Amino acid sequence: MRLYKPIILYLPYLLVKELHKYLIKYPPNFKVQVEYFYYVIHYLTKMQIQHKKLQYKTRKINDVNLDTLVIPHPLMGKMTVRELIMWAAYHTEHHTTILKKLYSGTQKW
Repeated sequence: MRLYKPIILYLPYLLVKELHKYLIKYPPNFKVQVEYFYYVIHYLTKMQIQHKKLQYKTRKINDVNLDTLVIPHPLMGKMTVRELIMWAAYHTEHHTTILKKLYSGTQKW
């Protein structure tokens, strides 16, 4: 049995207030709970923080190590740290773009 914990969101009050007013005035053309939008904002904020942490940590690695250290990837095989970072950045950006298009209504499932 899976227990679901309530999601605790830490968003600025002004942002939540403005978003709530906007969603009431311009409801989305699909049925969804308003709380879902808060979750998406929380998730995107969390991803931005993780992105900054990765940038900070990779700046400490010198170029020689980026090109010589090899890490196994379950699907792609052995990859250097530089290749893995570049692939992860591209892959994340690819999925973020898809989500933005889906939520803006310019792309269908």
